[in-house]
Amino acid sequence: MILASVLIAIGDFTVINNMQRPDLVSIGVAFLGVSISTLALIKIAEEKSKSEKQRIEEEDERNVMINNMAKSKAFDLMIITFPIFLLTLTVMGYMSSVAFFSFVMLFLVYFFYSTYRLFILKSSF
Repeated sequence: MILASVLIAIGDFTVINNMQRPDLVSIGVAFLGVSISTLALIKIAEEKSKSEKQRIEEEDERNVMINNMAKSKAFDLMIITFPIFLLTLTVMGYMSSVAFFSFVMLFLVYFFYSTYRLFILKSSF
C-alpha cells in the first residue's frame, strides 16, 4: 500500500503533466471496470449453470492433462513471440526505454520461473 502511494505520487508529477488527452484516462478506466465486471458476471453465471456431470467431467484427469498441455504450448509460443514483438516496437520507436525494460524484466521473471518449475518437476520424477 505504501509502494502504491509512492508510485501514485511519482506518477502524479511525471505522467499526468505529460499526457496529451487526460480525459481519455477516465474513459479507459470506465471501460476497464465495465469489462471486468462483465467477465465476473459471466463466470458466476457459468458456475451456477453447471450440472454435477459437467463438474465431474471437468475434474477428469484426461481433461486436466489436455488443459495443462494447451497452457504449456501457449506459454512456449509467448516465450518466442514476446521478445520479437518488444524489439519490433522498440526499433520502430513506439515504446520508451522505461516501458521496454519493464517488459523485459517481466519476460525474464516468466522465463526464470518456468525454468525453475521445470527443474523442480524433473527432479521430483
